[in-house]
Amino acid sequence: MFVSDRHRLVFIHIQKTAGVTVTEILHTAIPDARPFRLKEIHRPLSRVLGMEPALADYWIFGIVRNPWARMVSWWSMIQDKRAMADTGDPKMIRRWESNVFWRDVHATCPDFESFVTSAPERWTRMRRPQIDMLTAGDRRADFIGRTESVDEDIRFVLGRFDLPIPDDVSHVNTSKHRDYREYYTAATRDCVGRLFKADIEAFDYEF
Repeated sequence: MFVSDRHRLVFIHIQKTAGVTVTEILHTAIPDARPFRLKEIHRPLSRVLGMEPALADYWIFGIVRNPWARMVSWWSMIQDKRAMADTGDPKMIRRWESNVFWRDVHATCPDFESFVTSAPERWTRMRRPQIDMLTAGDRRADFIGRTESVDEDIRFVLGRFDLPIPDDVSHVNTSKHRDYREYYTAATRDCVGRLFKADIEAFDYEF
């Protein structure tokens, strides 16, 4: 979550949707934005407005992602973190040991198929539709961008508030993986389709 009271702006950060990139760009453009603790970063709009109802009058936006691509990114990120910890890097080892979600997924999901079929049952964050993160009763985000067009969308947001637009919108915190379609069987493709039916219908995503 990112809040600028001066600009009356709220960014809802959904996991694995280029949120780190967007947040870093926003912090560069608006250095006096509120600082937040790590556990507050991925709060849904309903929780945000429950804590601060006055933020409903701010301009609110978020970024979403193709659900099939998002699941592959999540899986690849956890594999990358495990590999980094295995190199012996003390900082990465501490991060790994402190992250219950990463460790649980690694221990219980030996492959991508088990990740898709079982991890969402164990972790609410993995089965919550993205549209739910951006909706609170009758209040919905004013603008919903997409990871697939994040460069264009973040420029739109910055331009709306007359903020400086960087020449290069570089993505950070990205995981390396093949085309997401290569990870799926027909069964896992359909599993994600059922799990995120609301997102697929709301944003017209296709496999």
